[in-house]
Amino acid sequence: MKNIGSLLIALFVTTSAVTVCAGTETRKVTVESVKGLAHYMAPDGWQPLEKGQELDEKTVVLTGFSGEVVLHFRDDTRVTVKEATRAGIRTFHDAREITTTRIDLDHGGIRVKVDSSMAPNDFRVNVHGTVLAVTGTGGDISWWPDSGMFLFSWEHTWAVTNHRGSRDVEESTATNDELAPPDIIMGGALDTRQGDLFGLTGDEISGLRRLNTGRGVFTVVGDDPTRVPVRGGSVRGGNRITQGG
Repeated sequence: MKNIGSLLIALFVTTSAVTVCAGTETRKVTVESVKGLAHYMAPDGWQPLEKGQELDEKTVVLTGFSGEVVLHFRDDTRVTVKEATRAGIRTFHDAREITTTRIDLDHGGIRVKVDSSMAPNDFRVNVHGTVLAVTGTGGDISWWPDSGMFLFSWEHTWAVTNHRGSRDVEESTATNDELAPPDIIMGGALDTRQGDLFGLTGDEISGLRRLNTGRGVFTVVGDDPTRVPVRGGSVRGGNRITQGG
């Protein structure tokens, strides 16, 4: 009887472990729409993104000056990858009824809308070491080499954490990677547009194309698909960003 009891316990533990593993599912991300120039990193290099395409974890998305991509994760959760942006899907899976999503923003801007109506959603964005965590909310996030990270929350609250500490960003307020108060952030943004809160202006795009300078200079390595030909040469895009004048 003792041996039978031990066997039943062992079977129960094994079955439970299998059930937990079976409950973990890696999901696909659907490309809901594509405007302008947009690519993703495939095993054989950069390839154009197409509407309806399904993306896996560890996928990097890159948009050009005219590009915009809307990624549909699940339910009403969507991430809009704005122009001149490089962002990666690091994690997207379900485990024990919780959806876990991790996005890495290298440069540019994204708009996030997270839906937790069907199940809890652990959704976080990593921006050069600053982690922005959110449940059932939305916001605009950007990072540029001359101004760093900027978050504007347009729905509910974000928890922002980095080596400087942490700050809760309430609806209709903002912060940056220095965790500055929203009044300072918004005042500076309205005065100078520092940080490109609303995307690149026409003058900034022209400056980047013409002079290889401006808010941030995209320099060059390899065959980046977002490079834009101009008179007398081209602006070369790449995986590296340097600061402009």
